[in-house]
Amino acid sequence: MPLLPRTLRHARHTLHGLSRRVRTLLALVVGVSLATTGLAACGSSDSSASGDTIRIGIKFDQPGLGLKDGSSFTGFDVDMGREIAKRLGYSEDRITFIEAVSAQRETMLQNGQVDMVIGTYSITDARREKITFAGPYYESGQTVLVKADNSKITGVKSLTSGVKVAVQANSTSVQAVTEHAPDAEQVQFETDSDCVAAVEAGQVDAYVLDEAVLLATVASNDKVKLVGKPFTTEPYGIGLPKDSDGQAFVNAFLAKIDEDGTWAKVWNNTIGSITHGTAPEPPVIGSVEGAATATPTA
Repeated sequence: MPLLPRTLRHARHTLHGLSRRVRTLLALVVGVSLATTGLAACGSSDSSASGDTIRIGIKFDQPGLGLKDGSSFTGFDVDMGREIAKRLGYSEDRITFIEAVSAQRETMLQNGQVDMVIGTYSITDARREKITFAGPYYESGQTVLVKADNSKITGVKSLTSGVKVAVQANSTSVQAVTEHAPDAEQVQFETDSDCVAAVEAGQVDAYVLDEAVLLATVASNDKVKLVGKPFTTEPYGIGLPKDSDGQAFVNAFLAKIDEDGTWAKVWNNTIGSITHGTAPEPPVIGSVEGAATATPTA
């Protein structure tokens, strides 16, 4: 299905108020889209979704980023999804959040199960071969989590032979540990909560994941702690189906979200409410290879 069912008309209205270069970009995209009966590349033709809803893949178990609590969804990624959907012409009741665990994100986009994925989705060369990224919209780095009473592991250099390290399957943590702690024994789990539980139970010695996720974990769980400093840079992108025309729209809206202060507001209401820190500067849209096609300069 087209990612932007009513958006061609909505996008013309949205052009008002954007910077001149962003307006020019969107005008071109809208013109091309009208000539080709919509952004068909944004989803497969046999997708079961209706143009009346947008399906966003998120994490369900990451406080501050993507969390499902009963029928409520909260977090930075969740609210960024809401902001993008709103700018694409969708009201809150037309957004469907679907769990997208790390190992299934590309498959879900390829199969048309979701229209986009916003779930701590690091932009990598391997993933760009299968899907299209917009962004980046956030930046983090891999760090190490251990039990609160663990004094032996002080950072990534402590992850040596005989040390069991939890990682999420098909996450960038797998490659990060392979590169920075090649002698450690990796134990793969499906979700973030599974990995944290394995640390608490002593099933593994440590857990490696993005600091953005783990900061929220330790803020609400005194059984675990972070050690050392982040040892990688992880730019988060918004996953779209391969060669999606929607990339230009999403990048333009991300630029506007940065410009008008919405990004900082969302951060303060989510991650910031847990870490009590100051909102960082958002990354430059299109600054990562593979996410820069049709990227606006605000």
